[in-house]
Amino acid sequence: MAKKLTIGEQILKKSKKHKKQTSKHIVILLVILVCFMIFGNYIYKGKNIFGSLKEDDKLVVTYLGNINLAEKGQKESLSKILSPLKNLTNNSNYTSANLKLSSSNPEKDIKDIKTLSNNNINSLTLGNSNNMNFKNTQSIFKSIDQSNPNLLSDEGINIINNNISKQFHQGKEIATVSFSDTSSKFIDASENNTSIKLNPKTFIPLIKDLDKNNDLVIVRVNWGVPDERTVSERQREYAHALVDAGADVIIGNNNVIQKIESYKDSHIFYSLGNLTSQDFLSKNNESIIVQQEIEKEKLKTKVIPVNFKGGYLSNNNDNIIKNNQMLNYIKDSSMEWTTKKGEFINETSK
Repeated sequence: MAKKLTIGEQILKKSKKHKKQTSKHIVILLVILVCFMIFGNYIYKGKNIFGSLKEDDKLVVTYLGNINLAEKGQKESLSKILSPLKNLTNNSNYTSANLKLSSSNPEKDIKDIKTLSNNNINSLTLGNSNNMNFKNTQSIFKSIDQSNPNLLSDEGINIINNNISKQFHQGKEIATVSFSDTSSKFIDASENNTSIKLNPKTFIPLIKDLDKNNDLVIVRVNWGVPDERTVSERQREYAHALVDAGADVIIGNNNVIQKIESYKDSHIFYSLGNLTSQDFLSKNNESIIVQQEIEKEKLKTKVIPVNFKGGYLSNNNDNIIKNNQMLNYIKDSSMEWTTKKGEFINETSK
């Protein structure tokens, strides 16, 4: 005859049985989660990003954010990473980006620069936050100037010319120049190896001269407080001074998206964020792509939010909450935006 269990013993027996079942369920759940983590990024392949279409009577210019690549063991090839942008860059007359160099591997950087050029990025500035030395940075300029003299610089003769590019598209002369605010405590002096120091005594006469001889003057600037969305007063003052000197468009390089301002008929994109990134912070893997359609009587500016996830690029406009969040990042009282299919559009008469 089986021993009759007390009430306490019956409860204990049931709890032990329940604990075994719970442990089994936890193990199954953990296996599912691990599989999802392993295969999730494999399944996620990004989505094609579309933009404006080329037309004979307009100039389409495109601005991309920072391109940050792994020095070693990069998961996907750069061409594969950029593949969702193919339609967008193919339909753009001028496409600009900012590549952050490695710390000490100019051969890899030269290869990456050529890959970017082959993917229709035809104007490139270089960031040097990883502190590559002057000798190596200049070897990059010299090598690229031999194969593609207008990608990085106009003449490649000296440090100033090494940071000015001039191109001709749709009947318009376009000059691109790169500066770094190395007087700020947040920007390392090594950035001067690949860009011009943001000093009014230098940039005011330089921008004025470019304005006289070009239809469109585009300025890219390394500035601001890293990872800070709020535009500093220092950024704003320098931006307005650049416009006063003759800049038509200013593109800021920071790790996060910052606001967009209209000032004296010029547009200031304080930061586009990181197009690609090795950072684990989600805000450092978000960026905006800006396209401007320039016609005789009007200017259309389109902002396309994008996300870099699992080594792939795709639109970052999943839902209304995300759309509102992205709009809050870029909005400023100087500009009005309309939302269409997760993109933001501003149209003005010239």
